[in-house]
Amino acid sequence: MRLAGYLLPIGLLASACGGGDGGERGGAGASSGSPGGAGAVDTTALRSGVPHPPPARAPRGTPRPDSLASVGDADDSAGLTPVTPPPADDLRVMPWSMLTQHAEQLLRDLASRQEERFADEGRYSAEAPAGREGWTVRVLFADEEAWAAEATQAFHPGRSCVAWGGNAGGRRPRTALAGRSAGAGTPACDPGD
Repeated sequence: MRLAGYLLPIGLLASACGGGDGGERGGAGASSGSPGGAGAVDTTALRSGVPHPPPARAPRGTPRPDSLASVGDADDSAGLTPVTPPPADDLRVMPWSMLTQHAEQLLRDLASRQEERFADEGRYSAEAPAGREGWTVRVLFADEEAWAAEATQAFHPGRSCVAWGGNAGGRRPRTALAGRSAGAGTPACDPGD
């Protein structure tokens, strides 16, 4: 039988649970079924509620005897396995509303770079940033007065996110599906699924 992480003979279990003395009082007696005191166990601690020390543990990285793999390798002190991002094909099943956060961040970053460029050179840049997570960013126009950009997602054709800056006037871009636009430097995206 197992009690508190230790193996105990049946007689000890009965005495530990208050079901008789099991042949040992005062801690010096033999356990039930143990002749002549060999293997004597003091059950006073069990009866008094004093906890036993926890069982010893193997050092980190030591394989388990039950053939399970160890938690970590010797080189991996944290015992963690790196997580790889899902492949781009998994983006096909992600709803539009979850993907737009990436486009909004790309367009906000572009707006910051455009303002820096205008402060340094007096004009906006036609250079588009590299896309990510299936997004493509295209600068629609950029000159001394204004700039506009559109972000499209390969797995959701017909939808877009847009941003603009400067004095765009009537040249403010609109999203492909719903025709949305927002204030200068603020991305606007088509509605989600």
